This record gives sequence, C-alpha cells and structure tokens, in this order.
Amino acid sequence: CYKNATVRDWNKWVRESLLHRKPEPEARDRLIVLKNHYQSGLMNGDFVTITNVGESRSRSVRGITLNFREVTIRFIAAEGERDWSGLMLENALLSPERQLTDEEEQARWILFKMDHPKLKPGTSELKQALLNDSFWNCLIPKYGYATTCHKAQGGEWDEVFVGCDFGPQQ
Repeated sequence: CYKNATVRDWNKWVRESLLHRKPEPEARDRLIVLKNHYQSGLMNGDFVTITNVGESRSRSVRGITLNFREVTIRFIAAEGERDWSGLMLENALLSPERQLTDEEEQARWILFKMDHPKLKPGTSELKQALLNDSFWNCLIPKYGYATTCHKAQGGEWDEVFVGCDFGPQQ
C-alpha cells in the first residue's frame, strides 16, 4: 500500500475477517519490525512470527500509555530459524503512523529515566542500563500482513495484492 493508514486497515481486515483473530496479538500472527532490535539481530523491515504470547503490562507517563507484552517470536536469520523471547511494544501494531509517535518515544525515555533515577548522562553505567533494560529494548513491530511499498522493497512473495491508494490527486 502507499499509505500507512491503508496498511493498518488491511492488517485489521486480514486479522478480523480472514483469520478470525481477536484484537490482541496471538500466536501465529505475522509482524514486521519497525526499529532495529540489536538483542535479537532483527532489523527494520524484517518479518517475524509470534509463537507464544504472554502477560501484558501497561505503563503510563504524562498521559501516554505504553502497552508491553511478553512474546516469543520466530524468524529466519543467517544461521537458520531462530527464536527470541522478550517484551514487545504493542502501541504501533495498528497505528496509522509509520512508527511510534514522538510522544510515545518520549514516554519510553521518561519511563527508562524513572526506572534508573541515579544514572548520569555519558556514564558507562547509563550505557549498560540502556543495553540491559527490557522495556527500553523491547521489540517494536506492526502487523505484517500488509505493508507499505517502501517496506516491501527487496521482499519476495509468491502472491501479492497491490493497494492502489496513491494519495491525493494533483
């Protein structure tokens, strides 16, 4: 699709109408990674499949609620199939935005700082905490049944449907 809002609508339709899924993520759901995730080796644009869904946790700050869920995902890496378990941030799953909003990103940082109030900028302790914090290092995906033309570049599929919503007419 051309627009992120159309991608959201297609993903929602596929999950509800074709797969008969609940609104919450489920095992077998296909996701596309929105932000490089160095702990798993996943990069922006990689596709993964949820194999297990666990507890959800919500955290709020300054009127922004971030919804986290424990998941196990499976993906293809250079060495073959791999699994990764950890936290996934659900906010972007059905968002019409291409990524987290600035307010959501700011809320992530504020929550990190609240969890680590004694860390000083530029210290090795701050760097180590950033690497080890499960909320900060959560996976940030969208549902991956539909994607934008931009994210689809380089992908290979047996069959595709093209949503021709090319935006406002000139």
